[in-house]
Amino acid sequence: MSNLANEIYMLIVSHTKWKKRLQEMVNAGEGDFDSMLKEDSEFCEWIKSNSGQFQGDSHYEAVSNLHQEFHRETEKIIQLAADSDKETASKAMDYGSDYERLSQLLVQKIIAWHDEVSKSQ
Repeated sequence: MSNLANEIYMLIVSHTKWKKRLQEMVNAGEGDFDSMLKEDSEFCEWIKSNSGQFQGDSHYEAVSNLHQEFHRETEKIIQLAADSDKETASKAMDYGSDYERLSQLLVQKIIAWHDEVSKSQ
């Protein structure tokens, strides 16, 4: 696997770790929700640091846009959890929710990008 293909694959790992951390905080009904809003995940950092390299790349654009959309949705969930509305926050993360739909679509786009990069190298 090429270095680039591996970096793209690691976006899925980073995304999954971040989601798990958010789920644990929502389930517990406590945590540093403010830092979750402000925090740049490894995923965010990678997207930002590679914007010039992939400018105009349709896979990069799709992943970057979906990632932004996903984080807009997570902001709503984090705000609910921070306001002690654990039940609504948890439901907003359930299967079939916008949060889960965007997450799945994001992972699918990352896999498609990874597969294309792997084939070309």
